[in-house]
Amino acid sequence: MRLRFNAEKPISSAWVAAGPSFASQRQLWRFRGITIIELLIVLAIFGVVVGIGALSGRGALSGQQERAAIRSIQQSVWQGASAASARGRNTELIHIGNRIEVREVDSGQSIRSEELPSGIITNLPNLVFTPPGKISAESFEGVADGISVQSSAGTTLLRVSIIGEVVAEKE
Repeated sequence: MRLRFNAEKPISSAWVAAGPSFASQRQLWRFRGITIIELLIVLAIFGVVVGIGALSGRGALSGQQERAAIRSIQQSVWQGASAASARGRNTELIHIGNRIEVREVDSGQSIRSEELPSGIITNLPNLVFTPPGKISAESFEGVADGISVQSSAGTTLLRVSIIGEVVAEKE
């Protein structure tokens, strides 16, 4: 039973002699603010939620980097085949480090240049595209088994057709 002070009702002598009960003292304390234990519990819950969010965010980030690398390779192969067809000249796709570049073979003029995200490993060979928009026979031998793209999220195999279409298959 909780005792509340009511100005209209006189205080009993038993209550005055014993002093306010523990429950009423605690009730007065709770109106002053939160306790340190409550604050620590809230901070612990907040820390757990932030930790879970950070761990799931890392996985999403590495998966996004892999998808960005795959899109860059797909677009660069397509761009090389399209440029060879449209310009009537041989074009090449060069892979050096984390950089891929599509350029004309004769003039060396860059058509497209792209940086792959860090942490991505690929076996993309240099490719030469001929004017009908096809990958040359010598270059196609290097991609006949596919191009692998590795990241912390896993490995994806890219299948390349002779006309520059690239299809991704998760391993």
